[in-house]
Amino acid sequence: MSKSSKLKKTLLDTEKQVRKISVKHNKDLWRAYNLVGKVIYTLVDLSSREPTNITESTSNRVSLTANMIQSYSLVEYLISSGSYWAASAVLRQHMETLARIIEYRTGNNKQDKKPPNVKNLPFNMTRNYGRLSQLCHTSGGEVLNDFSISEAGEGIASPVPIFREEWAEIYFSLHIAHMLSLAIEIFYLHKELYPDTELIDIDRDTMRIARILVKTGFWKDFKKSKS
Repeated sequence: MSKSSKLKKTLLDTEKQVRKISVKHNKDLWRAYNLVGKVIYTLVDLSSREPTNITESTSNRVSLTANMIQSYSLVEYLISSGSYWAASAVLRQHMETLARIIEYRTGNNKQDKKPPNVKNLPFNMTRNYGRLSQLCHTSGGEVLNDFSISEAGEGIASPVPIFREEWAEIYFSLHIAHMLSLAIEIFYLHKELYPDTELIDIDRDTMRIARILVKTGFWKDFKKSKS
């Protein structure tokens, strides 16, 4: 195996330092993140059973759900390592994927070739989509400057990640909200796939996660959307 370039080694070493700070920061959000992971894992474990009712809608939702779960830890790593700009692209992708899952569930996916309507997202998450799109399209220059400005002084850009408390909290909270929404969608999916099976009650853990997001100020309140 070839040795890593100096650039890669420098970035990895810096990411490790940023991650140490991130892990120590805002224990409430880390508790919510681990809890939502536990909920999703429990739901996925149920998915190992043979479904009794498969439709085009459920098949598409299973595929989209699996892809979101695969990036569960990747998004966290990008955020906690200080790669906020890169994280914004995946967070935006998650929003669109969730919106598509909801469209399939509600039967509103009339034209798959069109982008999903993020207005269907629960918990007022749509408000974050515009800013994420600006970042992905590099049209939010003032925000991109926030990601790269160096601690050495104004006008100097940092080529390595730096822990930025505000963005770390916003992005981590958004990631948790996405995963919480996904867990709820998996529950709805299981109601269709296993109509004769007693399902796991996720309400208690859902409320615990939601209360943390309210406590940290990311949400003003929490009202679970109806299926």
